[in-house]
Amino acid sequence: MHTSRFQLGLIATLALGLGFSMASSNAIGYPTGAISLGTNPLFATAGQMTGTASGTVLTAGTENTAVVTDVVLTVGDNNHNCAANMRVSLDVNSVTVGIFDVGLDRPGSSFTDYESILHLDLRSGIPVPPDQTMEISVLQISQYDCGGDDTELSYTVSGYYAQP
Repeated sequence: MHTSRFQLGLIATLALGLGFSMASSNAIGYPTGAISLGTNPLFATAGQMTGTASGTVLTAGTENTAVVTDVVLTVGDNNHNCAANMRVSLDVNSVTVGIFDVGLDRPGSSFTDYESILHLDLRSGIPVPPDQTMEISVLQISQYDCGGDDTELSYTVSGYYAQP
């Protein structure tokens, strides 16, 4: 039995096509849960608070859980000689899910041992269930040579939406 060139070419083409179609590609996914919002389920929000204050960071949607995976906190003041300590609390549905201390050090001193920039990479995340809010509270513990209540906390919170 003779194999024609046409048959060999067809077999080679089919083998290449099968190999190409079965080749794996990189999988891209999110750490937990099923993603429910199509192509871009990510969110980010930011804000500033002066002195001792509180407010809402985010409210989850009616059908999705917001999973907070990153939090960045920074402290600043208009007076470059200011030193201040602040305690930041994150609450979900009136339950404290995180307490963090940040501070602003005077140049050339050791008034505070706290970092003025705090970046939290929360691998498993903080879930905010549907219709619930994440609140932030800032308590100014101390300040030295600051312009009154001018000490500001800036925050950025990001993550993704998932099915509850």
